[in-house]
Amino acid sequence: MNNFFKRGFLVEATGEVYPSSDQSVCQSIEEFISPSQKLEFLSQKKPVTFYLDGILYQAEVNEAQSRGGYFINCTEVKETK
Repeated sequence: MNNFFKRGFLVEATGEVYPSSDQSVCQSIEEFISPSQKLEFLSQKKPVTFYLDGILYQAEVNEAQSRGGYFINCTEVKETK
């Protein structure tokens, strides 16, 4: 049941019609977050993974069905210890 309720957020893909490169995905995430938040990329290749304020997230590009365009779905990854 813990995996059912993962936290996350959506980032609208900026610039291009489709974020074709991993670098453009990273750039969209950097533009979205607040300057007061701490961002550290673990992997800038697919799947893009990063720490945001100490929480691990994985980013995936999806199509916005209702209005067109694309968004980046950033989902929390539960770390196993």
